[in-house]
Amino acid sequence: MKNIIITILLAMLVGFASAQIDTKFTTSNFPGKANEVNAAKSNISNGNSCFYAGDYANALKYYAQPQKLNPNNSDLNFKIGFCHYNSLQKSQCLEYFERAYKLNKAIDKKILFYLGCGYHWNYRFEEAKKCYADYLKTQERTNRNPPTYPAMRQWYRNHEGHCRCGNNKPRREHQQRIPRIHSARNL
Repeated sequence: MKNIIITILLAMLVGFASAQIDTKFTTSNFPGKANEVNAAKSNISNGNSCFYAGDYANALKYYAQPQKLNPNNSDLNFKIGFCHYNSLQKSQCLEYFERAYKLNKAIDKKILFYLGCGYHWNYRFEEAKKCYADYLKTQERTNRNPPTYPAMRQWYRNHEGHCRCGNNKPRREHQQRIPRIHSARNL
């Protein structure tokens, strides 16, 4: 009996130890890596300058090295996700938004909206629907009406059929046809 209790306690301890913790870029969190931490801080500072100027492609370049050193920083993960969100590789934002949300659920007031977009761009419509609905609930609870609120509610109503699809792929009848303005014969 005593061995079973010890085994259960050890299993719980390992579970708690493996949980992700939001790790800041300090030398105390990375003993013996003071040079790498200082370089990471410098890259984050340069990346933040690009990020706040709207130059997301260059911000991603600066954020790459700190991300390798510390993948468990919620702020960095959120900013990398936001850079992908504003790029042509939108589907790549999901990985970073998910990690940022796991590390710090209050990282941004619109994190649930961004997560919904990430799931949407990765054809995971059920999760997108849940995130959008949760985002709408938080907005209603706080009585805020941001500019994206009416547009997102309308999108949610129009695309409800996508989310009910059994194979998580959009139904053909919900897709709009895009007219071809120029064909190869007309050029």
